[in-house]
Amino acid sequence: ITHPFLRDELRDAVRARLARADSLRGSDEVLEIASLGGLGLSFGGRRLQWEARKAVLLLLYLLQAGRLVALRDLLNGLWRERVQDNTVRVLINRARRMLAGIAEIRVEDEAAILDLEHPVAWDARTFEDSAMSAIANADPVRVEAALTLYTGEFLPDSDAPWAEEQRAHYENLYLALLDAAVELAESDTAKELAQARLEAWYGG
Repeated sequence: ITHPFLRDELRDAVRARLARADSLRGSDEVLEIASLGGLGLSFGGRRLQWEARKAVLLLLYLLQAGRLVALRDLLNGLWRERVQDNTVRVLINRARRMLAGIAEIRVEDEAAILDLEHPVAWDARTFEDSAMSAIANADPVRVEAALTLYTGEFLPDSDAPWAEEQRAHYENLYLALLDAAVELAESDTAKELAQARLEAWYGG
């Protein structure tokens, strides 16, 4: 603001700048999850640390299940072997520490509930939405765009039953995209390239 200025002009300028700062701050408060080809969590540009990878797996399971999961289902989904009953509660406490100030996981009526007010940007979910839309619309441009979002298998180092189910789901979606790319190719050259990519997937 330049001199001379009226008091109302100063007040409006300050209000506008505060609103701008709030909008920028709010846009950073996104929980970002990378789970294709590896594992990473960040919030507001800050990378989150965890005591155990299963704490992140618990978070993803809750997000995928609609933020409420029975404790017995967590036992079956996150562990292949039989574990003690309090193991889930120990894991929930670890996840709480990981998400301190961002989200809360509470236990009510033998169920784990995720309370999270911030938006979530999850690469696997973005890939799934893009793939489903591309296939439903039979759009070759969208198919190619969706293919680029698959950056590797889902949680490659996890052998939890739920993670393996999800891994197979995303791989099947990727394969469906590869098939769609062949079918929707708009030239012989494009079809040959798409076919070679599909064969490389089966051969790799």
